[in-house]
Amino acid sequence: MPNFIAVLDADTERRDRFIRSVTTRLAFLDGLRTDNLACGPFAAAWAVTDRSPVSTAHREGCAAVLFGDAIAGPAAHRLDANGLIDAWRAASRPGGGSGDASPPVFDGLYAAVSYDAGRGLMVAGDVLGLFPIFHATNADVTLAGSSPELFRQHPLFPAAPSYDGIVMTLLAHASVGGRTLLGGVRRLGVGHALLANRRETATEVKQYVIPRSLAYRSLDFEDHLRILDEAWAAVIRRHVTPGSAVGLLLSGGGDSRLLAGYLDQSGADVHALTLGRVTDYDAACATRVAKRLGFRHDIVDLAGTSLADCAATQAVWEHLASGFSNVHTWGAVPAMRTLPVRCVSGYLREIREIPLGEPSFEGSFGGPHAHGIAPDLLRRLLRPEWKELVDQLYGELRREWESAADEPAERQWRFLLAHGARAHPGGVQWRFTFGSWPIVPLLDRDLLETIASIPSSSFADRRAQDALLRTRFAPLARLPLDRNSHDTRPIAPTFARAAISPLLVATRRLRSRVAGPESERRYYHRLFDIDNEAWRGVRRRAEAGREALTALFDPAELASVLPRPDADFALDHPIRDGFSRKLLLGLMLWASDHPV
Repeated sequence: MPNFIAVLDADTERRDRFIRSVTTRLAFLDGLRTDNLACGPFAAAWAVTDRSPVSTAHREGCAAVLFGDAIAGPAAHRLDANGLIDAWRAASRPGGGSGDASPPVFDGLYAAVSYDAGRGLMVAGDVLGLFPIFHATNADVTLAGSSPELFRQHPLFPAAPSYDGIVMTLLAHASVGGRTLLGGVRRLGVGHALLANRRETATEVKQYVIPRSLAYRSLDFEDHLRILDEAWAAVIRRHVTPGSAVGLLLSGGGDSRLLAGYLDQSGADVHALTLGRVTDYDAACATRVAKRLGFRHDIVDLAGTSLADCAATQAVWEHLASGFSNVHTWGAVPAMRTLPVRCVSGYLREIREIPLGEPSFEGSFGGPHAHGIAPDLLRRLLRPEWKELVDQLYGELRREWESAADEPAERQWRFLLAHGARAHPGGVQWRFTFGSWPIVPLLDRDLLETIASIPSSSFADRRAQDALLRTRFAPLARLPLDRNSHDTRPIAPTFARAAISPLLVATRRLRSRVAGPESERRYYHRLFDIDNEAWRGVRRRAEAGREALTALFDPAELASVLPRPDADFALDHPIRDGFSRKLLLGLMLWASDHPV
């Protein structure tokens, strides 16, 4: 994804000086080139790879730049920057205020920046807000960009910390309510566009809410499967050019396996990529899928990548807006550049596949989707003057959860989609675009409406996904499936495989205990182990920021939760309990270069 900045500033000298300053910082990865565009008080600059889908337009009194795939209409037309200008003009009227516009919305992963002398500035992104867009306004200057880090270069935007933004990020493991770690800088809300002109403060305007039909309520599960099957096939047709070369991030699990089935069905020329070691259960299962479908397949071990460098990149350029758990994905960028220009990503699945039972707010923050710091622990960590913020912001989170929808299951899905899913798997997409532009099937309004309209009972515990694999892609359902455990039973095992499975699992567990952590075959267990040497490197890098947090944290309490790098955590649940510690490490890395 491009690293971009846009500014609306009538002071020509100040604007040009700012653009020159940020242009030297935009290309923070190898292999990026910079470019820029200006029109009247508007200017933009960006850094992209030569393969990134970028379109620009400059007419009299207007200019636009479009990053990625903005897919419009039933014909799945990919918009260019000229089409963006026309769409923006059709949706607004000259001289109108922010309330007089209804910005256009499209499918696909994209960010759109359009300036018109008569209408002002419009900045918008995909329907789930995965493309990170931040903004700030001071006096008559508006900034918008992909990272808050660039805002610090403007003389009107000092890098003051936002303590409520820091505490909210620690609670939720994400940017919630638009808050960021910097005062005055906000992240654009899900389904919103930013509108600004020189007469008004920049305003966020609602573009899109996932609609929900009740038409499917009376249908049975088989009908739901048929509807989902048609919807998934249609998404692949709309977002993947028939017969074209396309990448696929292929794990050994069910999400990417289902996508692999539909890609094979579409006739696409697929080049699959799996991250990890050849000996991992995940890679072994993915290999079987790729071989069965005849896909070209590469397995890339990121062990030689410096996790500390990846972590520093994420802390500086993302400001913890997407949490701090899967920092290793920055190391996948070089491997992604070996794929075709576009790559199908299953990192963001339907998210309705949550456990059965009555959803609750506490469950959302204490279950498998929780990656933040528990309120009780955060109160203990903070100095007395900040403890009240925890209750205040936790109450705000609760109110947002309760207002997400009327029905509990619907409420949980929409809340997780807007926050946990947007940050944890969704945040990966920005990193991957520096390698191969992600095609994210869930960024399709027809599919979203279909998923929203089918009762959650058809999705719970992966019921729909497993059934689609068994009935539509039976050969794939019979292949071993990675579950991030020693159990790789297929979804549809043979009688013999089902019979020997308990013995096989027990044997693998014994071998794992004897061989030790370095021979761990469960990819995510090895990857997320905060006591491994790669994470110790992150901990050593982060130590420089420990003292910088003394104004916020009690040093003794922080040391008890986040010991020095030479000490083991020895957590009962290394993956689940490691998320909160990693979030603190990310804040320490960020604080080493940002006053707190």
